[in-house]
Amino acid sequence: MREALLQVKEELGPEALILRTQKIKGSLLGGSERWEVTAGLEDRFFEKPTDSVSLAPAPPAPTPSYGPGTRRISVPPANPIEPPTSRLSTSPTPLRETTQISRDEFRALQDGIESVRRAAEAPTQAIQAVRQDLGQLRSVVSLLADHWKEQPGGLPVSAPVLPWYQQLLKSDFAEDLARETCEEAALMIRETGRDDPAWCRTVVLRALASRMPCAPLRFAKGRGTSRLLFAGPTGVGKTTTMMKLAVRLSRQDGLSVGVVGCDSYRIGAQEQIKTFCDVAGLPLRIVFTDADLETALQDLSDMDVVLIDTAGRSPANQVHFLELSTLVERIRPSDLILVQSATTRLRDLTASVRAYRDLGPSRLVFTKIDESQTHGAMCTLASRERIPVTALCFGQEIPEAMSEAAPDELARMLLGDEGGEPA
Repeated sequence: MREALLQVKEELGPEALILRTQKIKGSLLGGSERWEVTAGLEDRFFEKPTDSVSLAPAPPAPTPSYGPGTRRISVPPANPIEPPTSRLSTSPTPLRETTQISRDEFRALQDGIESVRRAAEAPTQAIQAVRQDLGQLRSVVSLLADHWKEQPGGLPVSAPVLPWYQQLLKSDFAEDLARETCEEAALMIRETGRDDPAWCRTVVLRALASRMPCAPLRFAKGRGTSRLLFAGPTGVGKTTTMMKLAVRLSRQDGLSVGVVGCDSYRIGAQEQIKTFCDVAGLPLRIVFTDADLETALQDLSDMDVVLIDTAGRSPANQVHFLELSTLVERIRPSDLILVQSATTRLRDLTASVRAYRDLGPSRLVFTKIDESQTHGAMCTLASRERIPVTALCFGQEIPEAMSEAAPDELARMLLGDEGGEPA
């Protein structure tokens, strides 16, 4: 077909128009397929006639003969084009046949076909590129695996504890702590001579629990007043946590509990704590000034436990943080409970805890356990900062949505459900 189009251009010139194309199959004697192309020129390419000169009609087109292997192309169209006898005639010019196309139309058609071809080839080229990259990636992985096999120290941890190492990383536990924990477990596994998955999980669980400092709160009835001050960033649930602990201490442990509200910043904070104390039947003192604080502590001096609620403070706000520091000095709490959210990323948790270090936090409480998919950040914080975790909060229900923290429980939160393989 391409050769036929080139021959038409050579014989009729670049202005030639393609009028019709036809594909002719080969004969039974073995002839190949051929294309018949009918082409011609528009009227404007003939010499302009005059009134006194009559143009002779164009000679009839030769009849093409077909046979096996022939490539003859009929140059003139099948129906010869007769030039008009007069340019000044008022008769309407006959329309071109619908099968005829102009040169611009033919070029537009070619461009359209080329665009469709490129669009059809694009996905194929993209798939080939992806397959090539995937093959290269497989080669690199294969080389790394061979390299690890050749070098005993190539793997990050020993093979029996490798699945649990990967599970700890998946839970967002710090890589260095995960590696140290698994290496400690691997040493114990080698000493016992057992390497079945259930036993490996048990050993890793023990090694991990040993890194989780926990210390539940314990109070004795009638042995003086213990003051617990709750502090932490805004929005972590300090007030709700204090309410849960107040109900547990008063109803489950049988202790006398008083509440002091020092949050005069948050809108609705006083109404919230007042409503709670009315329902729970607990004495409440609201504090606005230093004199109010002294009076409140004196009024509740006969209680076993006094819980003190404070406004959320950001370490970045030096003025507010200084106010909290002054409040801590005046109250002199038995325990400063630092409340943090389990949904906070490790970097922010670390910065917050270290900012509160000067206040002397003695306990950690993690809230919103149910809102976090992984618990590696809070466990990493507890392991590194060595501040005991005293409670975990996982909902709004009072006091049900609160439990004492235990090392084994924190370790299970990282390793997933019990079983022979990691979750």
